[in-house]
Amino acid sequence: MRGSFAVLVVVSLSLTGAVAEAQIEPSSPEVQQEAPSGASLVSVPPSGYRAFDDHDLREAEARSRRVRNALIGTSAGTAVGAILLGIGISQCSTFERFPEGTTEVVCNRAGNVLGNTGIVMFTLSAIGMITTGAMLGVRNRDRRKIERDVHRRSGLRWDERGRLVF
Repeated sequence: MRGSFAVLVVVSLSLTGAVAEAQIEPSSPEVQQEAPSGASLVSVPPSGYRAFDDHDLREAEARSRRVRNALIGTSAGTAVGAILLGIGISQCSTFERFPEGTTEVVCNRAGNVLGNTGIVMFTLSAIGMITTGAMLGVRNRDRRKIERDVHRRSGLRWDERGRLVF
């Protein structure tokens, strides 16, 4: 039992070591022979690039995309609410009372339902649209800040060995 466990550990370590070695040395001749003509498998990130910059940028873009989709949805809700309100108002009629001199609005059942539904939908969607518009501005500012930080670090500077790098 102990012998089979030792063999299992050695085999698993040798397999993971081979994978790690292949990842560390992408410039070996075996890897370069598999590459199509003119293509390079080695990707060198910019000098100021940190491994988590790409993750941060993708996260910021995803947050921005979600808020943009919410803004589009609330804008559509505002438009639908305005349409329902307009249809509801078209089902209403006004008339004046002669003795008092007042104007009264009377709507049929469809006008009452569509008008009330339209005004509620329009109001709530307009509030959501204003809110998500402000949120989108904040999210885009954060995304631009990450892009600016990456660009700032990848400019012309001196590295730790005293060389001038771009």
